[in-house]
Amino acid sequence: MSDTTLKSASLSIIIPAYNAEDYIEETLDSINKQSQLPEEIIIVDDGSNDRTCEIIRSHKLIDKIKLISTENRGQGIARNLGVRESSSDYLYFFDSDDLIACNFVRDIKKKLSQSNDIDLVFFSGESFLDKNLAKSKFQPRSYLRPFKLDIASQHEFLTHMVANEELSCSPCLYVSKRSLWLENNIQFNCYFHEDEEVLYPLIFSAKKLSILNDVYFFRRIRSNSTMTGIKTIKHTLGYAEVLNSTIRLLKENKSDSMRALLIRRRLGLFAPSYVVAARCSESSLDARLLCLSLIKSRSIKSALKALFFLVTK
Repeated sequence: MSDTTLKSASLSIIIPAYNAEDYIEETLDSINKQSQLPEEIIIVDDGSNDRTCEIIRSHKLIDKIKLISTENRGQGIARNLGVRESSSDYLYFFDSDDLIACNFVRDIKKKLSQSNDIDLVFFSGESFLDKNLAKSKFQPRSYLRPFKLDIASQHEFLTHMVANEELSCSPCLYVSKRSLWLENNIQFNCYFHEDEEVLYPLIFSAKKLSILNDVYFFRRIRSNSTMTGIKTIKHTLGYAEVLNSTIRLLKENKSDSMRALLIRRRLGLFAPSYVVAARCSESSLDARLLCLSLIKSRSIKSALKALFFLVTK
């Protein structure tokens, strides 16, 4: 493949949007300020009943936007539709209330031009409080990556993962090759925490990966979002689905010691969170699933945390 072809790797930005009238214009403005625009912007309106679509249609980027309207089925399903409708080599999932740095597209394309085999590029992010949370208890969270790799094999990447803390699973913090999703039938589910389920299948399907320390993504922490809103049964069901899928993933990869170690670590992370979600939402949990997850995690610390959350009011 020639250098010219390498430099022409195309990028689609996929944005699921639901009742985002207060934020979508600022989000699109951050794309419009790019020093180099993406080839395609796909917005999947997930059944909004406010002015979201009206604002999108009147934005100066409208000629680059492919707007798709569907009934409300959730963020994960909207992203899956965006993948199917996209036509670029690489995909970036962006949320309708967040922001990206003005050099994001240019720098990512520069990284992709280094090799025609890069499957995943991870990068760093930061969070900021929306104005209505300025004096709240929520604190901005750092999304800085724990290590940096230029272009690495999957084995080298996993070795660094084992030696470091967990990677944030947010799809707003990586760019992925479209073929990874299609050829490996990787899809988001319809529950909350859907981004947790796709991260490891993507990594395990990738041959070459890169991870950058550069901050390109800015997550808005606002009230009544999945992160800050009151926990409901949807959060509990979401964690249950994550645990089930992670157990299946462990079964598929148990012969690979490094993959199995990482998967067990995630089971130990999610099991206590499952208990917290169930307690906060006053919904029932699957005791068998919880026990199986903790046993397979082989983590005494996680078991003690889960027990603490179970008995503490």
